[in-house]
Amino acid sequence: MIAGLSHAGELNCPGCAEKLCVLCKASWHPGQTCAQNVESIGHSQLDEVAATMGWKRCPECKTYVSLRQGCNHMTCLCSHEFCFACLSSWIGGKTCECPMWDESNLLLEGDRREQVQVELLGRELRAAAAAATAAAATAAAAAAAAAAAAAA
Repeated sequence: MIAGLSHAGELNCPGCAEKLCVLCKASWHPGQTCAQNVESIGHSQLDEVAATMGWKRCPECKTYVSLRQGCNHMTCLCSHEFCFACLSSWIGGKTCECPMWDESNLLLEGDRREQVQVELLGRELRAAAAAATAAAATAAAAAAAAAAAAAA
């Protein structure tokens, strides 16, 4: 069972404890289907934030997706493939007339490689720091044991 999930579809936010719908990502709507809830509330605050941030909903599962970099070909967590620009299906290949990418969404290959190297270096530094902390704790425990043995 997922932490905070009380029964199918309902999730308690760990940050604010608000009840949310896992399926449509809106406030919990007991007694209503997701479609009925959308019809009854209309344009939500989340939709306003999504529009401001440039998020779109997967045409298949309605999960919000964002395009931070790369081409317009999206593969959602539900495995549905679509064009981020127009939301048309991409199953079997590109089916729309949209450009493959927007220049502002592309990272230069060198920039991407540099970003990966920085992330790897950060992981190595964190691992080395953890190993040093563990070694210091082991040395302190050994010194305490030696002092206790010498005192006895």
